[in-house]
Amino acid sequence: MAKIRIVFVLGKLDNGGTEGQFMETIRRLNRDRFEISVLAFPRHGKLREEIESLRIPLTCLGFSGLKGKFHPVAYWQLCALIWKMVRYFRCERPHIVQSYLFWANIYGCIAAKIAGVNIMITGRRGIVETYRMKWHYRWLNNLSNWWATLILTNSHFIRQHCLEHEKCIHAEKIAVIHNGIDCRRYNLKQRHNDIKHAFDIPPKHHVIGIVGNLRPCKGHSDFLQAASSVLHTHPQTVFVIVGRDGGIRSFLERFAEDLGIRGSIIFTGERNDIPSLLSMFDILVSSSLTESLSNAILEGMAAGKPVVATQVGGNPEIIEHERTGLLVAPGNAEQMAKAIVRLLDDAALRKTMGEYGRSKALAAFPMENMICQMETCYEKLLHIM
Repeated sequence: MAKIRIVFVLGKLDNGGTEGQFMETIRRLNRDRFEISVLAFPRHGKLREEIESLRIPLTCLGFSGLKGKFHPVAYWQLCALIWKMVRYFRCERPHIVQSYLFWANIYGCIAAKIAGVNIMITGRRGIVETYRMKWHYRWLNNLSNWWATLILTNSHFIRQHCLEHEKCIHAEKIAVIHNGIDCRRYNLKQRHNDIKHAFDIPPKHHVIGIVGNLRPCKGHSDFLQAASSVLHTHPQTVFVIVGRDGGIRSFLERFAEDLGIRGSIIFTGERNDIPSLLSMFDILVSSSLTESLSNAILEGMAAGKPVVATQVGGNPEIIEHERTGLLVAPGNAEQMAKAIVRLLDDAALRKTMGEYGRSKALAAFPMENMICQMETCYEKLLHIM
């Protein structure tokens, strides 16, 4: 039987939650059934070497995005980008083109349609606020929705949001495949004191951690405000912020200074040893103001950690309130602090919630389930078309 040829379109080659799920997908798809290649807009990025190490063909277009307003020069740049993609698709002749995130969805869908590709899958991994866009961006988004064969989301919340707030989408065209997590990567027996020692954290101090790139939507300032409240009653606590700087680290450092808690805050920067870092956490916090389906929460659950998370997006689809973690209102640092203190004061509750969380991650979100659903999706679409 001939293999199904799939081209994945990426708008960037940086690390992130969506990109991590993408890497797991291409790493685990059955190569006996699928022939995979990747088309990326930029020429450079941390994922480039990782993709090439998998011996998956990667073509980089050398397009780093538009700066400033939409103008005639930008128009011709986009035309050139789309034409390069059209030529690539006509050469590769994929059965399926699958894109991730907003700009890859738009340009990938347009180019695939022009090139005569029959199946186009676009991805929704967060809220697209179309009402804030200029008319030409809304029009392009509607066009990609119209031309897409299938729109994949990773949470029921995002699916419903798309149906209610975007045009050219009907219920049969949009499906949900939850993110997956490989629980085997999270060693519950790892000696966390060794990790604490590496960060000069005293062995008896509690560690509260947050994992996510430093961007305003992740709510790190609320996390710091909650930390300030917690430290009043639990001074032997350290708060660890893990993630790449998205332009706000200096602000967060100054904010911690203003709160008088800078000595209790550790910024690790971008790390590739998240399972090891999680081993020293007593509690994982997600303070996001908006979310689709949080990889960080899944990682915390896989590591057997109780989670305090904001009740946004798909978080309630992962966390069972009062069983695997505690949900709090977004932007409410006081609620967050109270939830953290409650868990700090009750070691048995932390242990029970962590165990339930890991059991749920194993049962409901194994990586194998996600890959199986993806492969089934590809074969069904090809059969229908």
